[in-house]
Formats: sequence, C-alpha cells, structure tokens
Amino acid sequence: VKAALEWGSSVDAIVGSYRSAVSGPTSLAGTINSVPVLSWGSTAASLSDKGSYPLFHRTIPPDAVAAKVMAEMCSVFNFTRVGVTFLNDPWGVGYANDFATAGATFGVEVISNQQYISGDPSSINEAFRALKDAGARVIICVVFDSDMADVLKISDELGMVNQKGYSWITPDGFTNPENFIASQPNPTQVRAMLAGWISTYVHPLHGTALTQMEAAGATFRSLNTSRTVFGTSHASITTAWDAWDSFSSFTYDAIWLAAMAASSVKSSLAARRASKTVSSEMKRLQFTGTSGTVNLLENGDRSGDGLQYAIYNFLPNDSDGRIDVFEFGTWDSIQGFQWITDPIWPGTKVPGWENIPVGIALCPPGTTFNESARACLACPPGTFSTGLECLECGKGSIAPDFGMVRCVSCKGGYADRVGMSECTKCPENSEVPPGSEARSVSECS
Repeated sequence: VKAALEWGSSVDAIVGSYRSAVSGPTSLAGTINSVPVLSWGSTAASLSDKGSYPLFHRTIPPDAVAAKVMAEMCSVFNFTRVGVTFLNDPWGVGYANDFATAGATFGVEVISNQQYISGDPSSINEAFRALKDAGARVIICVVFDSDMADVLKISDELGMVNQKGYSWITPDGFTNPENFIASQPNPTQVRAMLAGWISTYVHPLHGTALTQMEAAGATFRSLNTSRTVFGTSHASITTAWDAWDSFSSFTYDAIWLAAMAASSVKSSLAARRASKTVSSEMKRLQFTGTSGTVNLLENGDRSGDGLQYAIYNFLPNDSDGRIDVFEFGTWDSIQGFQWITDPIWPGTKVPGWENIPVGIALCPPGTTFNESARACLACPPGTFSTGLECLECGKGSIAPDFGMVRCVSCKGGYADRVGMSECTKCPENSEVPPGSEARSVSECS
C-alpha cells in the first residue's frame, strides 16, 4: 500500500484486498491520500460504515445479504436453534452479528455464540466445547482454511463431526475443501469429517457467464504466456486459472469499474470542472459485468439486486473418494430457494431429504425430540436435557421434576444410584454434611 501511494498522482484507485481485515487498514491509508479502495472479496459489515471508511467500495455484496440467505435456509430446514462460532476478525465478527440479526427475523435462535482467536488451538477448543455444552447440533462455522485443521480435530474429539444428527454450515471463507485436504496428513479421515457440510455464498458465475469467461480466459492465456507481470511470467501466474470462481468475476469487474471511473474523470473536462472524483464516478457508473449488473450504492456497497446465491454440499465422490463441492440449490430475491437435487448429511451415506437431521437443536432445554410424537417432550424425573437427549443424573444429584435442565445436589441425604428423582434420607439423627459428594449412606453422620 505504501509503495502504491508513493506513486503520487498517478494512483487513481487501489483494487483489493480479499480479506476484510486487510481492506479496512488499506482503505484508511488510502483515505489519508484521497485514494479510493475497491475490493473484490471483502464482505465485512463494518466496511459499510462511511464514517470510518469513506473511500471504501466493493464489487462483492456485503455479508448482510449472505447471512440473511443462510438464516432463511436454516428456517426452511427447520433448524431453529443453532450454534455459531467465528474467528476474531472483522469478517468473522461481522458475519456472526449479521446472522444473528437475520436469524431473529426468520425465527432462528442462536443458542451459543462463540468467538475464537485465529491460530490459537486452545481458544478454538474452548469455543467448540461451549457449543457442545450448549447442545448445539446445527453449527454455523465462520472459518478460513488456516484454522480448519484445529476445528476438525477438536470437533472430532468432541464427537461433533461425521456424526448423524449434526449439521455443519459455512460461508465463503472455506470453499475448496480438496485444496485444504491436500495439506493434511490423513486425507481420508479429513474427507470423512467434511462430508455432508453445507456452504452458501454469492454465485454470479454460472451458465452462459461462466462459459464465456472461461473461453475468454483461455484466449488470454494463449496470447500472453510469454509476457511478464512485475517480473513474473504469465505462464506461472495462469497455472491456477483452470477453474474460475465467484471471486474471479468480482475481481474482473472491480478492475473494469476502477478503470472506467478513472478514465471518466480524467477524460471529461466537465467532470474535472465539477470536481468529480474517482469515488463518485464508481458510484455513478452502472454496467453489465461478468458478475451481473454492477451497481454501487451511495455507501460504496455492491447492490445485491439480481445476484444469485448457491447452496453447496460437500459430497464424497464414489469413484476416487475426493470431496466434490456440489451445487444442490440456489437462492435469489425473486424466486427464493430452488432445489436442484438431494444433499447428503453428516454421518449418512445416501443423499435424501428424508435424512435431514430432524429435531436436532429444535427442542428447548429440559426436553428431547420424540420420533413417535414428532414433538419435543419433557424429560422424566431423574433425567435432564440441554435440548438434545435426556441424560440420567449422576450419583450425588437428582432431578425431582419433569423437564429439568440440570440436576441438583442432594441436601442432607444422598443419591447412591444414577437416574434418581429424590434423595435417600440418612438414618435417623444423621445427615450428609454440606460440601460432601452425597453418593453413599456412609457419608451420613
């Protein structure tokens, strides 16, 4: 950024970055020098604040839209009680807040909201143990590849991944599982843990648009393989251009928007006399790009009008065992959700909506889902529940009533068996002293 800004008046705009945590400081630096920043991948809600980031713009829509789609999807799936875990950066915090806000609109309750420190296994461990203790069975996991190994390891130890009855949903921070799996010591185990995950994010490149961009990219590579970009050959740069994703189109359109805005200001005498800026021109211009109609709002955010969001399933490939990212549904503001095929769910082998985890994370504490009644029923005396299964109280504690959310300690008496609903009284003229475990008559004195 410093090098770019030192180019002085020749710098009209900075295109980038992908990470919201980078785009924020970049935009602040640009603002000092009156240079607008146009991001193709930063989606954090905080960047919409023009008081803090007056010269920040983006060709990708903010997380508020994506989080709304995810929350509505949870409602459609009847996942009305979910746990959320997120990394401690502007993207993670913003996405979690946006999801909670949207969830309230669709009747989706966040029963546990856990932030973790990226790169800190102990922090990740603490966050996922809290989700487990809260009874979360639907996990909204806001994560990047860099933390996924720790997330899977800890969740596996807790019995939360590759388990029937759990569902994992992640946004656009983790979109290519095989790239991540390639760096893991036990790919087969990791694939099993990721099978059945669901991901949803904006998806402008599909159909004709994708075909056209792939063809144009192939032509460009064939004509420019011998050229260099800042000393790096096109031949090495384009080795990873075999697959195009959503960010490819947002990047392409960001470059065009910045170029057109700068050109408009520099080539128009009227624009210069009116003191128009590259920032104001980027918000004025509207064109049909590879990501659809590019139209920025007054605060610099991309309008979500006309954009499609894809719903993906991490699906094991029967032929080679690899994880395919398979599109099984879409969402847009006109048609809502459209389902293309059946997904698979964690811990299951056969795709099918009939295998959707029924009742998980839906029941309030003190109850459990009853398959026969198809309803949440209160746990009987002697047991307790956080909203999952009814568990027997351990020795030394009891659950005297229906629908207990925790067991209570015996006072004066003792509980020498599991699953007791009342304490056994001590022999006459004796009692279990306060602070004792109250697990045996031998404690009476």
